[in-house]
Amino acid sequence: MSISEISEILIKKNNFAILTHIFPDGDAIGSSCALCLALQKIGKNAMTVYGTEFSKKLNFVLDLVEKKEKFKPEVFISVDLSDKKLLGKFSDYKIDICIDHHENNSVYAKNKYNVKSASNTENIYELLKEMKIEIDNKIATCIYVGIATDTGRFKFSNVTKRTFEIMAEIFEKILNFSDVNYRLFENNSKNFMIFQSELISRFEYFLDETCCILSIDLELMDKFNVSYVELDSISNLPLKISGVEVGIVIKQKNENIFKVSVRSFNGEALKICKKFGGGGHKNASGFEITEFSDIENVKNYILKKIMTHF
Repeated sequence: MSISEISEILIKKNNFAILTHIFPDGDAIGSSCALCLALQKIGKNAMTVYGTEFSKKLNFVLDLVEKKEKFKPEVFISVDLSDKKLLGKFSDYKIDICIDHHENNSVYAKNKYNVKSASNTENIYELLKEMKIEIDNKIATCIYVGIATDTGRFKFSNVTKRTFEIMAEIFEKILNFSDVNYRLFENNSKNFMIFQSELISRFEYFLDETCCILSIDLELMDKFNVSYVELDSISNLPLKISGVEVGIVIKQKNENIFKVSVRSFNGEALKICKKFGGGGHKNASGFEITEFSDIENVKNYILKKIMTHF
């Protein structure tokens, strides 16, 4: 479906609920909040709906959105969602419009706009331009948060010429640019920094040290008083080591649910995650394992499978 057709639907309808995946990251929050603000700006009833908690670093983005009185949504929109099961407790909801940027999107929706881009907020930006909605400070901030986080502050291979063109177009709208960056990337507690140094000491190397695995269990999180939602920024940590081409971070969510984030420079992340029924992007993907209750068994299971991959 074209962006103009999605635009027409949004203009005709009045009551919207915007959903995204569980444990939403900066792109998910940026996409949902930017779209919500834009719809509210043209007189629509719009609200964001999240299935679980997320990093406190993103609270300032949520605070930009006006909280509306309760209303009955007539249109459910998913943003930055590649698989309906990632809606968690909202997975039974019927999605009317899907706006996404993942290559392997499997969400069933009558209306789908799925264009590969560095971040889904880029697609939201193009949609708002199509709808001729003025990008103000709040919307520009949301778009920046989505782009900056999903591109690793413009370091990842998903960055395109269009990424920088959009940044140039919204830059002057972001009145507190340095403050936004501080909130997103620099504002860590002393406790979290100590925790991060502990993680580095726990790196394990395989495949001639081209693959680095980091395992984070509940006991370790409890020791440093760190919550699961604070681990989002950890996913790229192994790739900071020279010579590492694939980084795998295993995060224990509860007794028998382990979330695995895979990052790479060589396009292997998505290929690896597909072996476990997961998905995402070429160099940034993930999957879930529920067959074990011990993180060491999870690591060995992953290792056994990826050894046959390389």
